[in-house]
Amino acid sequence: MALGAALDGSELFRRLDLSRVVCPSNIASDWVDLRDEGSVDAADNAGSDITNPDTQITDAGAHILKKIKAGTVLRLRLRYDDGDTLTTDPVVQVFGRHSDDGGWQRLRNKSGNIDLTLSDAATDVEDGTDKFSDVDEDANSFDLDGCDQVIVGVKTAAAGTNPELCAVEGKVI
Repeated sequence: MALGAALDGSELFRRLDLSRVVCPSNIASDWVDLRDEGSVDAADNAGSDITNPDTQITDAGAHILKKIKAGTVLRLRLRYDDGDTLTTDPVVQVFGRHSDDGGWQRLRNKSGNIDLTLSDAATDVEDGTDKFSDVDEDANSFDLDGCDQVIVGVKTAAAGTNPELCAVEGKVI
């Protein structure tokens, strides 16, 4: 199966106001789907560690976020149906590269781990339709290490009431 269309990272910064930048600074950006609904309920690479994103991340709901021009940290969260109760939390792995022909590298979260478990919790924020997992500053944050493209692979698939309604959202700060 082919990947979904590439996402233009410059769209994340359409509200950037350079007159308000302070040091140290982060970038205000919107959350975007890096894994669409219906692409988190099946594992890439049969549930094993992903070692070759080009051949092991093939779901059409997976998107390469390209043209990251500002920001140094990727944050991830889980968006899921507010009526869902997950019986298996999805586990994701993150990869980055500098150009279309550059090699992928594994990105570790600020806790030093290659796996990120995106858990549902009673304290998750909701908007009446969806819930959004808590974003831990260390566990859910990945230094981009100079990469301007990222892709998220699913190591462990989500399972529960409506796992096909789960999505992985990302933002660069």
